[in-house]
Amino acid sequence: MPLEPPPTSWTLTRPPAAHPQDAWAIGADLEPGTLLAAYRTGIFPMRMEGDLIWWSPARRAVIPVEGHTRSRSLRRAARGFEIRVDTAFAAVIRGCADPSRPHGWLDEGFVAAYTRLHELGWAHSVEAWDAQGLAGGPRLLDVQWSTPHLATLGAIEITRGEYHRRLDIALRLPDAWGEPCTSSRGLPR
Repeated sequence: MPLEPPPTSWTLTRPPAAHPQDAWAIGADLEPGTLLAAYRTGIFPMRMEGDLIWWSPARRAVIPVEGHTRSRSLRRAARGFEIRVDTAFAAVIRGCADPSRPHGWLDEGFVAAYTRLHELGWAHSVEAWDAQGLAGGPRLLDVQWSTPHLATLGAIEITRGEYHRRLDIALRLPDAWGEPCTSSRGLPR
């Protein structure tokens, strides 16, 4: 069962569905309690030009898990891969933080923050393994912004209001240990 970290000292609010910008707030920290409260509110952090910015895209990209059918090209590409969960979290987060990646923004602070969330049981890695090693109920698979690549995997864009509706449903669902994904500390249920 995931361990609930101390609550954040920051007041995090959900942007109204009609908020015209993707950026919602600037500042705060990457402590586990802050990150969990933010994700439960429907916002996520990215660092831009040194500032920690909290985002809630007006058009949020998600991959619908229920009823999802893989494209023929994805089925073909997936042959020969084994899907594993949490067998190489450190390698996955380090790969995401590779500074040679185009538009990379994950810095050591993010690596440390998400590693702490993983150690508490809240952050997970889903890995596709081939013969040589790592290659690459309804839940909400949030991919934040759509890209052409994510669209080939089934990503769709939904409105912020629809994202909030789906988030509220997902937060009530039990996690792998049978517990709701929200805490009893006054966060949205």
